[in-house]
Amino acid sequence: MADKAPRGGKAKKAPKLTLKEKREAKRTNAEPVFIKPRKAR
Repeated sequence: MADKAPRGGKAKKAPKLTLKEKREAKRTNAEPVFIKPRKAR
């Protein structure tokens, strides 16, 4: 949620891509660059 505050324009396109990429990335764990290690840390 902290990523939505700093980036207002990019946050609009990130929520849909991060939500879907986050679930797929957690299962395949092959796209860690899309989810950036910010929330995980």
